[in-house]
Amino acid sequence: YGISSVGVEVTDNVMSLISGTGINLRSVGGSLISGNNTSGAATGIDLFAGNTFGVTGNTLNVTGTGINAAFQNGADISGNTFNGVGSTAISGSYLSGGQISGNTVTISLGNGIVVDGASNGLAISGNTLTGVVGTAISLAKATDTSVFGNTITGAATGINVSGADSVNLTGNTLTGTGTGIFASNFRNLTVEGNNLLASLNDGIVLNGNTGDPLYDGSNLLVTGNTVLGSTSSDALRISNARHVTVRADIVVVA
Repeated sequence: YGISSVGVEVTDNVMSLISGTGINLRSVGGSLISGNNTSGAATGIDLFAGNTFGVTGNTLNVTGTGINAAFQNGADISGNTFNGVGSTAISGSYLSGGQISGNTVTISLGNGIVVDGASNGLAISGNTLTGVVGTAISLAKATDTSVFGNTITGAATGINVSGADSVNLTGNTLTGTGTGIFASNFRNLTVEGNNLLASLNDGIVLNGNTGDPLYDGSNLLVTGNTVLGSTSSDALRISNARHVTVRADIVVVA
């Protein structure tokens, strides 16, 4: 996809009761979307095929997806506030490099942050997600990606990873989720220094391979995690993995 426009700025606009999309950019590079307030739209911000853009400090209350980004290089999606989302707060696919950081999701009837479609080189950090009905942070087919320092309260699943290579889940705090961390079909996965409090079902569940030939469940490190509180199923469960290190984890359940 070629870049047809460069240096576009969309800032400090107020949009309400839009039946379609609040802000829609196609094949745009080097752009900034900041300080906008969108309410009532089906999609708040929709970006397709671009590079080196910033989506920062926007406030969204939408019926569908808050921010949708696809085929983007060097994305900076940070400091946005989602006061109500019908589907997914942030949806990204085929993202290369960049960060999703410091966003606040207070209500989502679907999911929080969803990244799929062979994305790589991302940092997902410092986000606060509460009131998410589905999965707070979901990665599918991601490589060389770090999920760290996020705070999640009350989602059905805190962090879900499927089809991942060289992914790090570190220093996240999850409270009152159904399942805290769930990963399947991976290799080179690190789960380190996470705090899981009062998970309603499982704490950490890691299934290295469920039949996908691309992932063999090899090189798994689980270390320094804390699982506290009432867990009705397993605090830590590992299956179909090889070359596994489990070290210095703390598990205290009722």
